[in-house]
Amino acid sequence: MRRAAVLLALAVVGCGSGAGPVELSAEVRQYRNDVALRRLSVTVTNDGDRPLSISGVRLAAPGFALLPMSDPEVELPPGDRVDLPVPYGEVSCTSPSGGADQAELRVDGRRVTVALPDEGGLLQRLRDRDCTQQRVAQALSLQLGTFARSGTQLSGALVLTRQGGGAEPVSLTEAGGTIVYTVRPAGLPAVLQPGADRLEVPVVITASRCDGHALSQNSRSAVFTFYVAVGAAEPVQVPTLADAALQGQLAALATDTCVPPG
Repeated sequence: MRRAAVLLALAVVGCGSGAGPVELSAEVRQYRNDVALRRLSVTVTNDGDRPLSISGVRLAAPGFALLPMSDPEVELPPGDRVDLPVPYGEVSCTSPSGGADQAELRVDGRRVTVALPDEGGLLQRLRDRDCTQQRVAQALSLQLGTFARSGTQLSGALVLTRQGGGAEPVSLTEAGGTIVYTVRPAGLPAVLQPGADRLEVPVVITASRCDGHALSQNSRSAVFTFYVAVGAAEPVQVPTLADAALQGQLAALATDTCVPPG
């Protein structure tokens, strides 16, 4: 990925070493662990011949809410680069999409703006995904219904309920399990047809991982991800929380399936 360089001539204030020009470049990426945290990584390279002190950074891109600067407090020698974690704000799907994608940094106590090339389309994908998720949330609610235990599985339904009077078809295309549990909806893709307000999709849940690491993370297994598409749009992830009763059933299922009787 090419970097966009910025050269900002700073006004000389006093005789400190931070009074010269700033030469740096930046690029943006997102690591897998940062997706759920709504966080990016801005990689900054010092292209000059003197150290730079970076004490703030934030995303300044069309459509994204402008958040306060984070405060990394990094000393960056000449030629070195550093990954700076940068949260990003909610996307406004009604605001104009024109303008440049940029990062704002505080360098040597002064504010510097640098372009962020988006050759891989990351920022535009995030905009599109947020707007599609907002559209899905306005059109549909998802809820895990009542489940019953049968041997080593729980059987129940995922309930799709139309909201806002929309008339487009809504498709459930895929289910994502958790580190311990596998979720298997029946008859995918399942479609809530135009004119219908409610659809129940049969779901079976099993405990499929019993290793120590998986079980140690079992407290995080209350949220299941389903992929939903409204109309002809691409499917997006919709997280769905298991209620207290289902969480208790899940814990008992994992215990009974994974822990041999003493």
